[in-house]
Amino acid sequence: MVSIFKQQNRAAFTTTEIMIVVVLSTIVLGGAVIVSQNVSRLLRRQAQWSEMQENLRIASDVIAADIRMAGYGVALSDAEMAQWVTWVNGTTGRVTVAQGASLDDPDTLSLVGAFKGEVAALAQAAAAGTDRIIVGPSTMDVSGLVGRPILIGRLELARVLSVNMGDRRLVFSTDPVATSVGLKYAYPVGTPIEPIDVVTFRCNTNAVSFPRRPYLAKDSYPVTGGWEIQKMVAAGIEDFQVSQSSNTVTAVLRGRTRNPELGYVDPVYGDGYRRSTVVV
Repeated sequence: MVSIFKQQNRAAFTTTEIMIVVVLSTIVLGGAVIVSQNVSRLLRRQAQWSEMQENLRIASDVIAADIRMAGYGVALSDAEMAQWVTWVNGTTGRVTVAQGASLDDPDTLSLVGAFKGEVAALAQAAAAGTDRIIVGPSTMDVSGLVGRPILIGRLELARVLSVNMGDRRLVFSTDPVATSVGLKYAYPVGTPIEPIDVVTFRCNTNAVSFPRRPYLAKDSYPVTGGWEIQKMVAAGIEDFQVSQSSNTVTAVLRGRTRNPELGYVDPVYGDGYRRSTVVV
């Protein structure tokens, strides 16, 4: 019996041993928490960086696509362009760059072209000299074409004067000023109809607007007046600088992360946001 009791006593932990285990466990757990926090912080940083890069990619793709389309359907001089595109103030050509108030302010870029492509086609053949056409089903409300130039058959510009929705008849003039000037050429059934649009890219830096951070906006303008239509291209775009040399347009976009990073200070701007730029 004495021998058994001695073995049992030797099998028990002493207070010192328990304290050592508690201290070691606390150290290990504390280290694990620190490692977990660092990993979590790293994952958040990587997620924000990936989101910023994706936003920059989306913005640059949209801008590049519209720059390539600028001037399609409007191979005109600036003076001629001013006669056809009258519903947007400040549009001086197929490409118009408005510099910011200072070097630190974003620029704006306005482009003119048939960006939507074909929205309808001739439902009936059109003879040379006619000033009206019948179009088939379209991908947009053709009543919105009133006052807007359209490209017919990828050859002729015409300003839509009125639309009869009953038979989808468009009355137009192929002269930007005079009325009732008919087509120069004849066109068969299926000839494409493409509207001419003006789009403007700008940075919206209003901190209280959705999504409560700067974003790149794409504005389009209804001919009939009223509010401009604005679409958010990509969030987190805080600067947009544009330069034009001959027929080359270069745009530089600067994006920033969704939230500031704890412990990081931007060497230029003095805040906690990470930033990146892309050239279009």
